[in-house]
Amino acid sequence: QAMDTATTQAGEFMGTFAYAAPEQFRGTTADIDTRTDVYALGILLYEATTRQHPFPASSSLPEFIKAVEQREPKRPSLISPDVSSELEAVILRALATEPDRRYQSAGALGDDIARCLTGEPVEARRDSRWYLLRKTVHRHRFAAVIMSAFAILVLGFAVVSARQTRRIAIERDRAVSA
Repeated sequence: QAMDTATTQAGEFMGTFAYAAPEQFRGTTADIDTRTDVYALGILLYEATTRQHPFPASSSLPEFIKAVEQREPKRPSLISPDVSSELEAVILRALATEPDRRYQSAGALGDDIARCLTGEPVEARRDSRWYLLRKTVHRHRFAAVIMSAFAILVLGFAVVSARQTRRIAIERDRAVSA
């Protein structure tokens, strides 16, 4: 008996349009890899946090494809204010138009989500020193409070010492001139 071989031809689209990455619409199979799956996971995260698709359906399929290929999605925090900046960075990195800017695997995406949940710095925002400092201070609040109090105490001591030194110098100059 003959087997039914339902396969796609080169250049044919395979997948669900709503969860397709830009490279899937271009039709070049060489560009489709695990980062394409990361994009779909990014859409699922976006929907889970905002209850909206990152590219709402337009009046036609060509308009939808153009939006996916050319536009950045609306920031999740603008739709749902309770989305943290870290989670937003993770979602937007997963939804990057260029595959090279996305996570290289679903595991890397999962690791960043785990870091987000534990309050550690996420890879999606690695480039900011202020961000890393803020996350470290947030994780080690008690030590940060002690260090801040100590720094304020030292600064206060330095200011008082400088004023006293100035006052003593003025008194000395008065005594010498008298």
